[in-house]
Amino acid sequence: MALPLITIIVPVYNTEQFLDKCISSIINQTYKNLEILLIDDGSIDRSGSICDFYKQKDARIQVYHLEHRGVSSARNKGLEIMTGDFLCFIDSDDTLEIDALEILLNEIEEAKADVVFFNSCITTEERSFIRSENPLTGVVDQTELLRQMIGYCNSEGMFSGYYFTCHCKFYRVKSLQKIDQKICRFDETVRILEDGLWLMEHIPYLEKGILDNRPFYCRTIHTSSAMGNDDRWLDTATEYLSSFYKILLKFIKIGNHELIQAAKTSYYNSAVSYIRKAVSREDREAVFKIITALEPPYRDTFLANELYRLYMISGSLSFRIGRKITIACDKYRCIRCAFYGARTVYHILKKIKLLITNTVNGKGIKHNVK
Repeated sequence: MALPLITIIVPVYNTEQFLDKCISSIINQTYKNLEILLIDDGSIDRSGSICDFYKQKDARIQVYHLEHRGVSSARNKGLEIMTGDFLCFIDSDDTLEIDALEILLNEIEEAKADVVFFNSCITTEERSFIRSENPLTGVVDQTELLRQMIGYCNSEGMFSGYYFTCHCKFYRVKSLQKIDQKICRFDETVRILEDGLWLMEHIPYLEKGILDNRPFYCRTIHTSSAMGNDDRWLDTATEYLSSFYKILLKFIKIGNHELIQAAKTSYYNSAVSYIRKAVSREDREAVFKIITALEPPYRDTFLANELYRLYMISGSLSFRIGRKITIACDKYRCIRCAFYGARTVYHILKKIKLLITNTVNGKGIKHNVK
């Protein structure tokens, strides 16, 4: 009986610094029956040449050089040509643990599951850490898969759960092909959370899953990565919130109240974490843009809840002023209200930042700061 074929799709774009390590982590897997698709998305550094070099070394590797159209286009090319029984996505600046595919294949076959969600470690220029500490593990149904996808985002921007990325997943291909016997394609017009939207298209057909909290995937966040490019952080924030709202609508369509509330909470807290980043940079315009990026019902709720919560924390804002802004937002739902609300939130958060800084420096918190 032939061994199952695992397809690995690797979109590649200008990652020459990391690409050797990525490819090595794939070709040295303990499970050997692999189809490795390196999709060069028009790289202008040495990435394309590195792909060609490894193709000459390993017959399991196929290389395709495309014009630069983005990661979704590259992944779609891989989906178009793949022939495997199982599928795994890896970004070209990331790596897999050497026995990951063997373990994942054994798990999914033994449980006759449709997908495995697994954990990751994240490396930045400052530190390395496990992405989700002690998440749930075991065989689960579709509802629990959805619950783990949305996870929980706190106001610091940290997630628990397995999150809605296409990587850190191991798919049974037949389970993805239930829509006209084809796998849905990635939306090439979306830059951030495009993989979450893709995954949500397939979730209705993933009836049984496995959660494995071991960090088989090692993710690298650097200045040229989509999420690590600090020069574009505000664009990333607004695009992230836009895509997250589309995912939220899909949860609303499913109709499970608990999941809807979890999705709303993560959407809301994502906005809070971006607001805090803007405040730390003393960037009033960024605060305004992030708040106005929210969809109107959630924008109004955000302003109302944040104004009240921040009033209670700082003790520095007249409750009457907060109420006036809240009422204005509820009544008129206009950009001008959002602007004044954003300006007020900015000043409050700036004061809170000063309070926290004074506390860290041993000066203590003074109540009723003016």
